[in-house]
Amino acid sequence: MQASFNEKQTKANVRHYFDKELPRLILQSGYSQNEIRSSHLSLAPSFGINLNDRSEDIILNSMEAQEIVKGTLRAINLCHDPYRKILLNVYINEASNNNVQALLGYSHAQYNRLKGKAFICFADAFSNIKDLRVYECLK
Repeated sequence: MQASFNEKQTKANVRHYFDKELPRLILQSGYSQNEIRSSHLSLAPSFGINLNDRSEDIILNSMEAQEIVKGTLRAINLCHDPYRKILLNVYINEASNNNVQALLGYSHAQYNRLKGKAFICFADAFSNIKDLRVYECLK
């Protein structure tokens, strides 16, 4: 059997991740949206927290969320422009699609096509953390 890449479902998974999962992970991580936007957020893994506390599970969940948020930012930064600019502006800086489209100077159709390609680029870059790509088996 051979596997075929399903772009449509992969794009839907990435959109769901950015719209639903990432905002929840940012809250769980203890970061604010302003910290995520700033370049002051260290993308290096964090270590050295004492886990002898009763709140060990909460701390572990928070640390895991922090690493996923950092991984999200790393994956976005691995994407080439204009994909990186689209993802950063829409999902990190919370700009509207219309504003980003105007900022980048693309027509509506061109912007939507590039945003779809940005989703595929992100899915590839993020696959070592969470694989959002969808494959179908061909007979």
